[in-house]
Amino acid sequence: MAVLGGHGVDARPRGIQGEGASAKPVKPTHPTKPAKVGVCHATGDMEQPYRLITVSDRSLKGHLKHGDYVATDMTSDVNNCGGCGETCDSPADACSTVSCVDGMCMTADTDCDDGNECTIDSCDPETGCVHSLVADEDLVACGEDGTGVCVAGTCQTE
Repeated sequence: MAVLGGHGVDARPRGIQGEGASAKPVKPTHPTKPAKVGVCHATGDMEQPYRLITVSDRSLKGHLKHGDYVATDMTSDVNNCGGCGETCDSPADACSTVSCVDGMCMTADTDCDDGNECTIDSCDPETGCVHSLVADEDLVACGEDGTGVCVAGTCQTE
């Protein structure tokens, strides 16, 4: 024990007991609690195949071995939208997209705009986005000031 300012003060870092090479770490009197992990637990029930449980990070490996999986963000994951295993249905056709917003499945039209003013953008339900060239004979004005003309799918300015 070191003496500082006339008072006996233990100058060693906390948690070390003993002198020199024989110093040993002291076990804390209040061990830290293990971290908790959200897990989608396989139930074996066809009606509710998974349910959310919270487990110790120490038991996580065992849960993963038998089909459980770590719970993801259930507010935006289309495979766990609003709860474990609650998937958003695939879109009805190639012109729709599905997403999970705040735990709710949403369907929206696919944005087929290719940013080219010399194409006509549309969506085919079977194949998805279609970008057809504007016919040269249509003389479609283009460009920032509108002085260009669409030719072969590109804006031509002189």
